[in-house]
Amino acid sequence: MDNTFKFNHVSIIVPDLKQAIKFYMEYFGMEVFIETYNRKEQELKRVWNTPNLHVNLAMLKGSCLRIELIEDHVTFQTQQKRYPSPHISFEVNDTQTVYENLVEKGIVFINKPEIIRNSVKIAFFLGPGDIVHEIIQIMGK
Repeated sequence: MDNTFKFNHVSIIVPDLKQAIKFYMEYFGMEVFIETYNRKEQELKRVWNTPNLHVNLAMLKGSCLRIELIEDHVTFQTQQKRYPSPHISFEVNDTQTVYENLVEKGIVFINKPEIIRNSVKIAFFLGPGDIVHEIIQIMGK
């Protein structure tokens, strides 16, 4: 049996599904491969242990990342905001260049790119609904 774990997706709750889809498509070139509205299937209610479930959901994919976006205002309003976690991390070749390009496009960063542990260069920014995102450059790659 193969015990290798491979990244599958990041799942986040967003206040506005359409706004979040637009954000990831416009700034990161992601594509929607699932978009459903008014989800309230019994299977999801059981799996998510949420008897009153009624959500909108989308799955987006990029070159090496998949993001599941869930619009559920009740859950979103009670979600704790802990920075910088949870967050979505995008690996890039040059954090400084990507940072400058995103700032030029209007993205607001929490911090400027910083080298951490002499091994990664990172910067955090906020997306729709104040969801924290990270760009990370693996040093020496």
